[in-house]
Amino acid sequence: MLKRNKYVVSLFLTGFIFSGCGSNTPDSVVKNFIDGLSGGDFKKISNSLDEKDRDLFSNDIIKLCRQNTSKAMTNMLSFNKDANDLDKLFSDIYTELLEKDIVLDFKLSNEKKEVAVNKCFPAIVKSFNLNDKANIPKILSSEINGDKASVKIQNNQPEANISIIELKKVGDNWLLADFNKLFQ
Repeated sequence: MLKRNKYVVSLFLTGFIFSGCGSNTPDSVVKNFIDGLSGGDFKKISNSLDEKDRDLFSNDIIKLCRQNTSKAMTNMLSFNKDANDLDKLFSDIYTELLEKDIVLDFKLSNEKKEVAVNKCFPAIVKSFNLNDKANIPKILSSEINGDKASVKIQNNQPEANISIIELKKVGDNWLLADFNKLFQ
């Protein structure tokens, strides 16, 4: 009897634990986006975006990476005394991508684009100090109205404005309606 009770309790706990893992609330979507942004984790961010926005965001990452790797390579190759740790980081990324036959100047296949984004995004986050804990906004509240929702966030800076992040329901999932609001 005790063995059976342990089995029932473990099944219940397993179901309880996993039922919370898949929760997709407006708060959790915004939090995952903020966490992904501060941690340089594109996968976390992409789960908060629809396909079009995911593509736009990844294209922006590729563009920024191309700019930063070009600048870094110029500084490193010219032995510029202004070269810094970020230049070294982007220079290493450039070299690593070339070794994988990935050139950021040309249209990339989805597979190569994914590799480049996952390599570049953490460095871009670092270069913009997006992982600075003082810059990470906090969630104040959320409101759901049918297939639309809004989440109020505030930066952790003095006199920071409150921003309202809009979300839309697509199928069973909440997605950001305009991810650019998180950058304002």
